[in-house]
Amino acid sequence: MITEAAAPSYSARSKAARGRFAGRLAFLSMVTLTILGPALWSGVADHREVGLQNAVEGLAVAPYGLVVCASGWDDAGREYGLYRDGLAQGACADTHGPGLTGGAGVALDRDHVYIVLNRRIDADGPTEENGRPTGWTRRCLARRTLQGGHAPFAGGLGPHGDEFALRETPDGMGGEIRGLAADGRGTLYLGDPASARIRVLDTAAMQELRRFTALRVRAMAVEPSGRLWAIQAPDPTLITTDALLPDRDDLEWRAVRFSPKGEPDRTLWMPGAVRPAGIAFDRRGRLYVADAGPAQQVLIYENPARYSKIDGRIGAPGGLSARPRPGLVRASRLPGPTSVGCDAADNIYVGCTRAGAGSALRCYATWRRGGEPELRWEMTGPDALNNPAARRKAAESR
Repeated sequence: MITEAAAPSYSARSKAARGRFAGRLAFLSMVTLTILGPALWSGVADHREVGLQNAVEGLAVAPYGLVVCASGWDDAGREYGLYRDGLAQGACADTHGPGLTGGAGVALDRDHVYIVLNRRIDADGPTEENGRPTGWTRRCLARRTLQGGHAPFAGGLGPHGDEFALRETPDGMGGEIRGLAADGRGTLYLGDPASARIRVLDTAAMQELRRFTALRVRAMAVEPSGRLWAIQAPDPTLITTDALLPDRDDLEWRAVRFSPKGEPDRTLWMPGAVRPAGIAFDRRGRLYVADAGPAQQVLIYENPARYSKIDGRIGAPGGLSARPRPGLVRASRLPGPTSVGCDAADNIYVGCTRAGAGSALRCYATWRRGGEPELRWEMTGPDALNNPAARRKAAESR
Protein backbone atom coordinates (compact mmCIF):
# COMPACT_ATOMS: atom_id res chain seq x y z
CA MET A 1 0.00 0.00 0.00
CA ILE A 2 1.28 3.36 -0.95
CA THR A 3 0.78 5.97 1.69
CA GLU A 4 -0.10 9.53 0.92
CA ALA A 5 3.31 10.65 2.10
CA ALA A 6 5.09 8.23 -0.27
CA ALA A 7 3.00 9.02 -3.33
CA PRO A 8 4.50 11.62 -5.64
CA SER A 9 2.61 14.87 -5.60
CA TYR A 10 0.80 16.23 -8.64
CA SER A 11 3.33 19.05 -8.71
CA ALA A 12 6.28 16.61 -8.75
CA ARG A 13 4.66 14.49 -11.47
CA SER A 14 3.92 17.56 -13.59
CA LYS A 15 7.48 18.83 -13.18
CA ALA A 16 8.85 15.47 -14.28
CA ALA A 17 6.51 15.41 -17.27
CA ARG A 18 7.44 18.95 -18.18
CA GLY A 19 11.11 18.00 -17.91
CA ARG A 20 10.64 15.02 -20.23
CA PHE A 21 8.65 17.16 -22.66
CA ALA A 22 11.27 19.91 -22.58
CA GLY A 23 14.01 17.37 -23.27
CA ARG A 24 12.12 15.92 -26.22
CA LEU A 25 11.32 19.39 -27.51
CA ALA A 26 14.97 20.40 -27.29
CA PHE A 27 15.97 17.25 -29.19
CA LEU A 28 13.35 17.86 -31.88
CA SER A 29 14.44 21.50 -32.14
CA MET A 30 18.04 20.43 -32.60
CA VAL A 31 17.04 17.96 -35.32
CA THR A 32 14.87 20.56 -37.03
CA LEU A 33 17.55 23.25 -36.99
CA THR A 34 20.49 21.07 -38.01
CA ILE A 35 18.77 18.80 -40.51
CA LEU A 36 15.53 20.39 -41.70
CA GLY A 37 16.19 24.05 -40.98
CA PRO A 38 18.71 24.81 -43.73
CA ALA A 39 16.58 22.99 -46.28
CA LEU A 40 13.52 25.04 -45.29
CA TRP A 41 15.33 28.37 -45.65
CA SER A 42 14.91 28.24 -49.41
CA GLY A 43 11.14 28.45 -48.92
CA VAL A 44 11.18 31.56 -46.72
CA ALA A 45 9.15 34.28 -48.42
CA ASP A 46 11.11 37.16 -46.90
CA HIS A 47 14.81 36.45 -47.46
CA ARG A 48 15.70 39.18 -44.96
CA GLU A 49 14.68 36.78 -42.19
CA VAL A 50 17.52 34.35 -42.91
CA GLY A 51 21.24 34.63 -42.35
CA LEU A 52 24.26 33.93 -44.48
CA GLN A 53 24.76 30.83 -46.60
CA ASN A 54 26.83 27.88 -45.30
CA ALA A 55 30.06 28.94 -47.04
CA VAL A 56 31.54 31.95 -48.84
CA GLU A 57 34.21 30.91 -51.34
CA GLY A 58 34.06 34.04 -53.50
CA LEU A 59 32.19 37.33 -53.73
CA ALA A 60 31.49 40.26 -56.03
CA VAL A 61 30.33 43.73 -55.00
CA ALA A 62 28.27 46.28 -56.94
CA PRO A 63 29.11 50.00 -56.64
CA TYR A 64 25.95 50.58 -54.57
CA GLY A 65 26.72 47.79 -52.08
CA LEU A 66 24.95 44.68 -53.39
CA VAL A 67 27.09 41.64 -52.53
CA VAL A 68 26.85 38.29 -54.30
CA CYS A 69 28.50 35.45 -52.37
CA ALA A 70 29.51 32.21 -54.08
CA SER A 71 29.81 28.67 -52.76
CA GLY A 72 29.91 25.19 -54.20
CA TRP A 73 27.13 23.91 -51.95
CA ASP A 74 24.50 25.30 -49.60
CA ASP A 75 21.86 23.28 -47.78
CA ALA A 76 19.18 25.83 -48.62
CA GLY A 77 20.14 26.00 -52.29
CA ARG A 78 21.65 29.49 -51.92
CA GLU A 79 24.94 28.72 -53.65
CA TYR A 80 24.87 32.33 -54.86
CA GLY A 81 23.26 34.51 -52.21
CA LEU A 82 22.46 38.21 -52.59
CA TYR A 83 23.02 40.57 -49.63
CA ARG A 84 22.95 44.27 -48.89
CA ASP A 85 23.41 46.31 -45.70
CA GLY A 86 23.65 43.15 -43.62
CA LEU A 87 20.38 41.66 -44.91
CA ALA A 88 19.74 38.77 -47.28
CA GLN A 89 18.05 39.95 -50.48
CA GLY A 90 17.53 36.61 -52.22
CA ALA A 91 19.54 34.17 -54.27
CA CYS A 92 20.30 33.16 -57.83
CA ALA A 93 17.66 30.66 -58.89
CA ASP A 94 18.20 27.04 -59.90
CA THR A 95 21.76 26.47 -58.70
CA HIS A 96 21.00 23.40 -56.59
CA GLY A 97 19.75 19.92 -57.38
CA PRO A 98 20.72 16.37 -58.36
CA GLY A 99 24.05 16.60 -60.13
CA LEU A 100 24.06 20.41 -59.99
CA THR A 101 26.35 22.51 -57.80
CA GLY A 102 27.70 26.03 -57.69
CA GLY A 103 31.30 27.17 -57.48
CA ALA A 104 33.67 29.86 -56.29
CA GLY A 105 33.58 32.11 -59.36
CA VAL A 106 31.26 35.13 -59.44
CA ALA A 107 31.29 38.56 -61.09
CA LEU A 108 28.79 41.31 -61.78
CA ASP A 109 28.33 44.51 -63.74
CA ARG A 110 25.53 47.07 -63.90
CA ASP A 111 23.20 44.65 -65.70
CA HIS A 112 23.95 41.06 -64.76
CA VAL A 113 25.48 38.57 -62.35
CA TYR A 114 27.80 35.92 -63.80
CA ILE A 115 28.16 32.63 -61.96
CA VAL A 116 29.75 29.21 -62.42
CA LEU A 117 27.64 26.04 -62.47
CA ASN A 118 28.84 22.44 -62.49
CA ARG A 119 26.49 19.84 -64.01
CA ARG A 120 27.05 16.12 -63.80
CA ILE A 121 26.50 14.61 -67.22
CA ASP A 122 25.25 11.35 -65.69
CA ALA A 123 23.16 12.96 -62.95
CA ASP A 124 19.98 11.17 -64.06
CA GLY A 125 21.54 7.73 -64.19
CA PRO A 126 24.30 5.66 -65.81
CA THR A 127 24.14 6.92 -69.39
CA GLU A 128 26.53 8.10 -72.06
CA GLU A 129 26.23 11.46 -73.76
CA ASN A 130 28.08 12.50 -76.92
CA GLY A 131 30.12 9.31 -76.74
CA ARG A 132 31.63 10.19 -73.37
CA PRO A 133 31.55 7.78 -70.43
CA THR A 134 29.85 8.49 -67.14
CA GLY A 135 31.69 10.37 -64.42
CA TRP A 136 32.07 13.64 -66.31
CA THR A 137 31.15 17.18 -65.25
CA ARG A 138 30.11 20.00 -67.57
CA ARG A 139 31.40 23.34 -66.32
CA CYS A 140 29.19 26.24 -67.36
CA LEU A 141 29.06 30.01 -67.09
CA ALA A 142 25.55 31.29 -66.37
CA ARG A 143 24.16 34.82 -66.68
CA ARG A 144 21.54 36.06 -64.21
CA THR A 145 19.75 39.30 -63.45
CA LEU A 146 20.80 41.41 -60.48
CA GLN A 147 17.79 39.96 -58.65
CA GLY A 148 19.00 36.40 -59.30
CA GLY A 149 16.56 35.50 -62.10
CA HIS A 150 17.48 33.92 -65.41
CA ALA A 151 18.90 36.14 -68.17
CA PRO A 152 18.78 34.07 -71.38
CA PHE A 153 20.70 34.99 -74.51
CA ALA A 154 20.80 33.85 -78.14
CA GLY A 155 22.39 30.43 -78.36
CA GLY A 156 22.29 29.96 -74.60
CA LEU A 157 22.30 26.41 -73.27
CA GLY A 158 20.75 24.79 -70.22
CA PRO A 159 17.09 24.51 -69.17
CA HIS A 160 16.63 28.29 -69.26
CA GLY A 161 18.89 29.29 -72.16
CA ASP A 162 21.25 31.34 -70.00
CA GLU A 163 24.32 29.07 -69.85
CA PHE A 164 27.59 29.11 -71.78
CA ALA A 165 29.33 25.71 -71.82
CA LEU A 166 33.01 25.98 -70.95
CA ARG A 167 34.26 22.40 -70.97
CA GLU A 168 33.61 18.86 -69.85
CA THR A 169 36.07 17.20 -67.49
CA PRO A 170 36.31 13.68 -66.04
CA ASP A 171 36.20 13.07 -62.33
CA GLY A 172 39.52 13.71 -60.64
CA MET A 173 40.85 16.05 -63.31
CA GLY A 174 40.06 19.24 -61.39
CA GLY A 175 39.81 22.41 -63.42
CA GLU A 176 37.34 24.22 -61.17
CA ILE A 177 36.64 27.78 -62.35
CA ARG A 178 37.57 30.21 -59.56
CA GLY A 179 38.41 33.38 -61.46
CA LEU A 180 35.72 35.66 -62.89
CA ALA A 181 35.99 39.43 -63.35
CA ALA A 182 33.89 42.00 -65.22
CA ASP A 183 35.28 45.38 -66.27
CA GLY A 184 31.88 47.12 -66.36
CA ARG A 185 32.47 48.01 -70.02
CA GLY A 186 31.02 44.89 -71.60
CA THR A 187 33.93 42.50 -71.09
CA LEU A 188 34.06 39.44 -68.85
CA TYR A 189 37.28 37.59 -67.99
CA LEU A 190 37.22 33.92 -67.05
CA GLY A 191 40.17 31.94 -65.73
CA ASP A 192 40.17 28.40 -67.16
CA PRO A 193 42.91 26.46 -65.35
CA ALA A 194 42.21 23.22 -67.24
CA SER A 195 43.33 24.84 -70.51
CA ALA A 196 45.85 27.24 -68.90
CA ARG A 197 44.01 30.14 -70.51
CA ILE A 198 42.12 33.28 -69.60
CA ARG A 199 39.07 33.55 -71.81
CA VAL A 200 37.61 36.94 -72.75
CA LEU A 201 33.88 37.19 -73.44
CA ASP A 202 31.47 39.87 -74.62
CA THR A 203 28.77 40.18 -71.96
CA ALA A 204 26.01 41.34 -74.33
CA ALA A 205 26.22 38.47 -76.82
CA MET A 206 27.93 36.03 -74.43
CA GLN A 207 30.42 35.16 -77.16
CA GLU A 208 34.12 34.47 -76.70
CA LEU A 209 36.29 37.22 -78.16
CA ARG A 210 39.77 35.86 -77.55
CA ARG A 211 41.93 33.96 -75.06
CA PHE A 212 45.50 34.12 -73.81
CA THR A 213 47.86 31.94 -71.81
CA ALA A 214 47.89 32.08 -68.00
CA LEU A 215 48.92 29.19 -65.76
CA ARG A 216 46.99 28.10 -62.66
CA VAL A 217 44.68 31.11 -62.48
CA ARG A 218 42.68 31.65 -59.30
CA ALA A 219 40.88 34.87 -58.29
CA MET A 220 40.82 37.85 -60.67
CA ALA A 221 39.98 41.56 -60.49
CA VAL A 222 39.96 44.58 -62.80
CA GLU A 223 41.66 47.80 -61.68
CA PRO A 224 39.93 51.18 -62.25
CA SER A 225 41.92 51.78 -65.46
CA GLY A 226 40.49 48.57 -66.93
CA ARG A 227 43.58 46.36 -66.65
CA LEU A 228 43.14 42.78 -65.51
CA TRP A 229 44.96 41.26 -62.53
CA ALA A 230 44.96 37.55 -61.70
CA ILE A 231 46.27 35.41 -58.87
CA GLN A 232 48.49 32.60 -60.14
CA ALA A 233 49.25 29.62 -57.93
CA PRO A 234 52.50 27.66 -57.67
CA ASP A 235 52.76 24.22 -59.20
CA PRO A 236 51.67 21.78 -56.45
CA THR A 237 53.24 18.78 -58.21
CA LEU A 238 56.82 20.04 -58.00
CA ILE A 239 59.32 18.33 -55.72
CA THR A 240 62.15 20.71 -54.93
CA THR A 241 65.61 19.83 -53.70
CA ASP A 242 68.93 21.63 -53.51
CA ALA A 243 69.87 19.97 -56.79
CA LEU A 244 66.53 20.70 -58.50
CA LEU A 245 65.14 24.19 -57.99
CA PRO A 246 62.41 25.14 -60.49
CA ASP A 247 61.69 28.66 -61.67
CA ARG A 248 60.22 31.13 -59.22
CA ASP A 249 57.03 31.19 -61.32
CA ASP A 250 56.37 27.58 -60.35
CA LEU A 251 57.16 27.99 -56.65
CA GLU A 252 55.49 31.15 -55.36
CA TRP A 253 52.07 32.77 -55.30
CA ARG A 254 51.82 36.00 -57.24
CA ALA A 255 49.41 38.61 -58.59
CA VAL A 256 49.97 39.34 -62.28
CA ARG A 257 48.74 42.28 -64.34
CA PHE A 258 48.02 41.72 -68.02
CA SER A 259 48.20 44.12 -70.94
CA PRO A 260 45.22 44.52 -73.31
CA LYS A 261 46.94 41.96 -75.55
CA GLY A 262 47.10 39.42 -72.73
CA GLU A 263 50.80 39.78 -71.98
CA PRO A 264 51.94 39.91 -68.32
CA ASP A 265 53.56 43.28 -67.66
CA ARG A 266 53.67 43.43 -63.87
CA THR A 267 54.20 40.71 -61.24
CA LEU A 268 53.55 41.25 -57.56
CA TRP A 269 55.15 38.40 -55.62
CA MET A 270 53.34 37.36 -52.45
CA PRO A 271 55.60 37.29 -49.37
CA GLY A 272 56.38 34.25 -47.24
CA ALA A 273 53.44 32.10 -46.24
CA VAL A 274 50.78 34.31 -47.86
CA ARG A 275 48.12 32.30 -49.69
CA PRO A 276 46.03 34.76 -51.72
CA ALA A 277 42.45 33.52 -52.00
CA GLY A 278 40.75 36.67 -53.29
CA ILE A 279 41.65 40.09 -54.69
CA ALA A 280 39.82 43.35 -55.34
CA PHE A 281 40.43 47.01 -56.18
CA ASP A 282 38.75 50.08 -54.74
CA ARG A 283 38.00 53.17 -56.82
CA ARG A 284 41.36 54.70 -55.85
CA GLY A 285 43.29 51.79 -57.30
CA ARG A 286 44.30 50.20 -54.00
CA LEU A 287 44.68 46.43 -54.15
CA TYR A 288 43.20 44.20 -51.43
CA VAL A 289 44.35 40.59 -51.06
CA ALA A 290 42.50 38.07 -48.86
CA ASP A 291 45.23 35.95 -47.27
CA ALA A 292 44.08 32.42 -46.42
CA GLY A 293 47.51 31.56 -45.01
CA PRO A 294 48.55 31.52 -41.35
CA ALA A 295 48.19 35.32 -40.99
CA GLN A 296 44.44 35.28 -41.83
CA GLN A 297 44.39 38.93 -42.87
CA VAL A 298 43.55 41.21 -45.77
CA LEU A 299 46.67 42.83 -47.24
CA ILE A 300 46.48 46.33 -48.71
CA TYR A 301 48.73 47.73 -51.46
CA GLU A 302 48.26 51.43 -52.16
CA ASN A 303 50.16 51.44 -55.46
CA PRO A 304 50.56 47.85 -56.68
CA ALA A 305 51.51 48.91 -60.20
CA ARG A 306 54.79 50.42 -58.92
CA TYR A 307 55.56 49.12 -55.45
CA SER A 308 55.47 45.72 -53.76
CA LYS A 309 55.25 47.12 -50.24
CA ILE A 310 52.29 46.14 -48.06
CA ASP A 311 50.84 49.43 -46.81
CA GLY A 312 48.20 48.09 -44.44
CA ARG A 313 46.37 45.08 -43.10
CA ILE A 314 42.89 44.28 -41.92
CA GLY A 315 42.61 41.80 -39.07
CA ALA A 316 44.79 40.59 -36.24
CA PRO A 317 47.60 38.17 -37.17
CA GLY A 318 46.39 34.59 -36.87
CA GLY A 319 42.71 35.43 -37.16
CA LEU A 320 40.38 33.25 -35.15
CA SER A 321 43.30 31.00 -34.17
CA ALA A 322 45.39 33.82 -32.68
CA ARG A 323 46.93 33.09 -29.31
CA PRO A 324 46.73 33.34 -26.35
CA ARG A 325 42.96 32.88 -26.77
CA PRO A 326 42.27 30.89 -29.95
CA GLY A 327 38.61 30.77 -30.88
CA LEU A 328 37.80 34.15 -29.34
CA VAL A 329 35.48 36.01 -31.73
CA ARG A 330 36.35 39.66 -32.26
CA ALA A 331 35.85 42.21 -35.05
CA SER A 332 39.63 42.27 -35.43
CA ARG A 333 39.82 38.50 -36.04
CA LEU A 334 38.96 37.18 -39.49
CA PRO A 335 37.53 33.63 -39.39
CA GLY A 336 39.12 32.27 -42.58
CA PRO A 337 39.22 35.01 -45.26
CA THR A 338 38.44 33.66 -48.73
CA SER A 339 37.38 36.72 -50.72
CA VAL A 340 37.28 40.51 -50.70
CA GLY A 341 35.50 43.30 -52.56
CA CYS A 342 34.84 47.06 -52.49
CA ASP A 343 31.95 49.36 -53.38
CA ALA A 344 31.98 52.92 -54.74
CA ALA A 345 32.23 54.36 -51.22
CA ASP A 346 35.39 52.29 -50.57
CA ASN A 347 33.64 50.11 -48.01
CA ILE A 348 35.50 46.80 -47.78
CA TYR A 349 33.66 43.48 -47.81
CA VAL A 350 35.41 40.33 -46.59
CA GLY A 351 33.98 36.85 -47.08
CA CYS A 352 35.12 34.14 -44.68
CA THR A 353 34.69 30.39 -44.35
CA ARG A 354 36.30 28.22 -41.73
CA ALA A 355 35.73 24.47 -41.51
CA GLY A 356 33.72 23.75 -38.38
CA ALA A 357 33.01 27.43 -37.68
CA GLY A 358 30.60 28.37 -40.46
CA SER A 359 30.75 31.45 -42.66
CA ALA A 360 30.90 35.21 -42.21
CA LEU A 361 30.45 38.30 -44.37
CA ARG A 362 31.87 41.49 -42.90
CA CYS A 363 31.66 45.09 -44.09
CA TYR A 364 34.39 47.48 -42.96
CA ALA A 365 34.55 51.25 -43.40
CA THR A 366 37.15 52.91 -45.61
CA TRP A 367 40.75 52.01 -44.78
CA ARG A 368 43.12 54.83 -43.88
CA ARG A 369 46.86 54.51 -43.51
CA GLY A 370 47.94 53.75 -39.97
CA GLY A 371 44.50 52.71 -38.76
CA GLU A 372 42.20 49.72 -38.54
CA PRO A 373 38.91 50.17 -40.45
CA GLU A 374 35.76 50.10 -38.35
CA LEU A 375 33.44 47.11 -38.67
CA ARG A 376 30.11 48.39 -39.99
CA TRP A 377 28.12 45.16 -40.00
CA GLU A 378 28.51 41.40 -40.05
CA MET A 379 26.46 38.42 -41.18
CA THR A 380 27.15 34.85 -40.09
CA GLY A 381 26.07 31.47 -41.38
CA PRO A 382 25.98 27.99 -39.85
CA ASP A 383 28.32 25.13 -40.51
CA ALA A 384 25.36 22.74 -40.73
CA LEU A 385 25.95 19.43 -38.98
CA ASN A 386 24.40 17.54 -41.87
CA ASN A 387 26.52 19.30 -44.49
CA PRO A 388 29.73 17.34 -45.07
CA ALA A 389 29.87 18.67 -48.63
CA ALA A 390 30.10 22.25 -47.38
CA ARG A 391 32.76 21.33 -44.86
CA ARG A 392 34.77 19.47 -47.49
CA LYS A 393 34.51 22.42 -49.89
CA ALA A 394 35.62 24.81 -47.15
CA ALA A 395 38.60 22.62 -46.32
CA GLU A 396 39.61 22.39 -49.99
CA SER A 397 39.51 26.18 -50.35
CA ARG A 398 42.03 26.77 -47.58
